[in-house]
Amino acid sequence: MIYVFILLATVPLKKSCIICALSRIDKKVYFLGNQQNPYRYLQKADAFIMTSRYEGQGIALREAQCLGLQLLFPKRLEKYNDGLKGCENLTDAMIHLQKAEKNPDMLTEYTENILRSFSELV
Repeated sequence: MIYVFILLATVPLKKSCIICALSRIDKKVYFLGNQQNPYRYLQKADAFIMTSRYEGQGIALREAQCLGLQLLFPKRLEKYNDGLKGCENLTDAMIHLQKAEKNPDMLTEYTENILRSFSELV
């Protein structure tokens, strides 16, 4: 299987090199930097990988979820992203990732939970 990594965000070079070295890619890596509209890349993707250390509730995760992408992100970010399951080891998850059918999610349950939480506050 040939893997292609397209890195859209600004990622420090050292971190990018580690990602490439550990992920068993067939040497197809593109560093595109920040994109004003990353949708054209996401719609063709099989998975969305967030390596952020500090991102709380990741809007990008929810956007990828809407597109039906497999989500890989650190387990420590689960507490900010209700209903999503993070990975203990991102590298292992990337290595063992299998192509799957996309399952778009309109975030109905997510939206209902937000509205319920908001109404409890008011």
